[in-house]
Amino acid sequence: MNRIYDTKDVLEDLYDMYEEDTELNARVKKYSLGTVFAEVYSLNNCYIEYYNSGDDDWLVWINDALDQDFPLEYAK
Repeated sequence: MNRIYDTKDVLEDLYDMYEEDTELNARVKKYSLGTVFAEVYSLNNCYIEYYNSGDDDWLVWINDALDQDFPLEYAK
C-alpha cells in the first residue's frame, strides 16, 4: 500500500515541479497514465528508490529511466 502512495507522490512531484525536465505530460499522453503509473509502481524498476534516495542525482536517474521506458521521438 505504501508503494502506491509513493508512486503517486513521485508522479505528482515530477509533474508539478519538474515537468519541463521530465516531459511527464507528453509521456502520459503517449503511453497513458495507467501505463506510466504501473511502471513507476513496479518492483522491477527503481523510480521510487531514486526519488527517496536523497542523492543529488535522483532526477537525472529518473529522467534516464523515463527515456528508456517511455521514449519520446521528435521529428528533426
